[in-house]
Amino acid sequence: MPDSNDPEKTRETATLEIRAAALQKQSDAAAGRINRSIEILRHYNWLQIARRGTNLLKQRLTVSTKIQPIKVNRASIRREEKIEKLAGLIIDHRANNPSHEKVNLEQGRIVLMNHAVNLYNGGQLQPQELARQTHLWRFQFHYHEFLLTQVAAGRWEQVEAFLDRWLDDFAPEKITAKDDTWHPYCISRRVAAWIWLLQGGSTTESDHQFSSALIQRLLTSLVQQCEHLRTNLELDLGGNHLLENATALAIASSVIECEFSSQWETSATSIFTRQLPIQILAHGEHFERAPVYHGHMLGNLLKIEICADTKSALQNVVTPFIDPMLQHLRAIVHPDGEVPLFADSVFAEAPSTKELLACAELGGREISRFFDPANLAGEAQGQYRVLRNEDAFVICDFGPIAADNLPAHGHCDALNLEVSISGSRWIVDSGNFNYDDDSMRHYCRSSIAHNVVTINHQNQASVWGKFRMGKRPKIGPIKQGVDDGWKWASASHDGYKHLGVGRLERIVALSNTAVACFDRGSIEGGAISGHWTGYVHFHPEIEIVLDHS
Repeated sequence: MPDSNDPEKTRETATLEIRAAALQKQSDAAAGRINRSIEILRHYNWLQIARRGTNLLKQRLTVSTKIQPIKVNRASIRREEKIEKLAGLIIDHRANNPSHEKVNLEQGRIVLMNHAVNLYNGGQLQPQELARQTHLWRFQFHYHEFLLTQVAAGRWEQVEAFLDRWLDDFAPEKITAKDDTWHPYCISRRVAAWIWLLQGGSTTESDHQFSSALIQRLLTSLVQQCEHLRTNLELDLGGNHLLENATALAIASSVIECEFSSQWETSATSIFTRQLPIQILAHGEHFERAPVYHGHMLGNLLKIEICADTKSALQNVVTPFIDPMLQHLRAIVHPDGEVPLFADSVFAEAPSTKELLACAELGGREISRFFDPANLAGEAQGQYRVLRNEDAFVICDFGPIAADNLPAHGHCDALNLEVSISGSRWIVDSGNFNYDDDSMRHYCRSSIAHNVVTINHQNQASVWGKFRMGKRPKIGPIKQGVDDGWKWASASHDGYKHLGVGRLERIVALSNTAVACFDRGSIEGGAISGHWTGYVHFHPEIEIVLDHS
């Protein structure tokens, strides 16, 4: 023990303690990195790791080169009544996006994800303003889906002026291959948006069309973008990104007539043939287990089915997966008609349920058979459990928190739930706010952002960065039944096994007058010390009143 009366010794001891603490922190960080690496190797397949590693290596070693677009000899757009109706339907439904409605192209004001940026000054792009925005905001800007809302409002001239300016500002000779503009995912979303614009599906009374000069510029650029996409598919990421790539090629091959169309169709068909049996689970859910991405992928398949020739291989590949995906959507939507906000889900940034159903009807499906109230008394849909009566809707997410080898959109939300009463949402999930490596992203993925129990304020799973996830809870057997007038469902997970809790079980029950939720843990190796906290997030419009009577 140091002599506390000797200042030098006390100072020396304090210094040693600080150094020891720093070393321990470094050791813990190193151990954390090792454990994370082990978990990554355990969950990701070797081909995926190799592709990702190769891609990162190429990005670091390759000099930022200019895009080399191919020469386009001819390109025209195929017009068909059904495709034009689809474009009009999409534009009509996108008109209700609350963020995109605030865009003012004349003033150069772009509003995406409710964040406004004065991107153009006097008609001139402000590159520094664009560079200052988040990665996701820049992606959203280059999707060009906000232009659909502008067209729906009849602002064709402003949209035409914007596209002319954009084609000049982001011409291949002015940007590099690493620029967001030509990122495969941005191309995929933008290709579809441009095709709907070119189909001219206006919701206004006028049948305005772009000038022939702009149409030719857009078609030339579309061919160049699709060819770049075909040779730069997101094979390293896979998941919804790869399906989005294939969707763009599929729709383009069906609508654009050029010398490359057959190659796009072949590439898209090959991807869907390999990936759909993997990515669409047996009960119809998309394997990344985020309802908003399920809806987006379902929308893609519906649009491909409508655009593709009935004799094409594309239709034969995608059509068998559409009905199961519609069945899953039917099972999980709240009484307000929209999906629960589990995992990385949000509203307005993907096709709404109404848009999906309208696309399904346009494709010749009888929607009433999917949404017959007589079939909605209560059901099991994969790992979801839904409890219903005349007034209440309770949905429990008892499935894995993410795809095994693609956890980017997974959260620490095992055994999560949402509740609607009398058609309105009462207990809600936090969903997603952004994709930046910041405090809000970390919060949204953490256990405290969901309607679950935490122990010692720790997450159920090991998450870090924007999209990384290592160790994750295993979900126990799902049970359900009816006892004494109560419908109930239960499941458990082992996410806190390292804290001495073998399994944490949740039982959710519904009667004619009440919703009940019970959580209990099985202790391993004696009693556990610590804090058990159950979180319940109420909708902002719900007022909680403490009754002292």
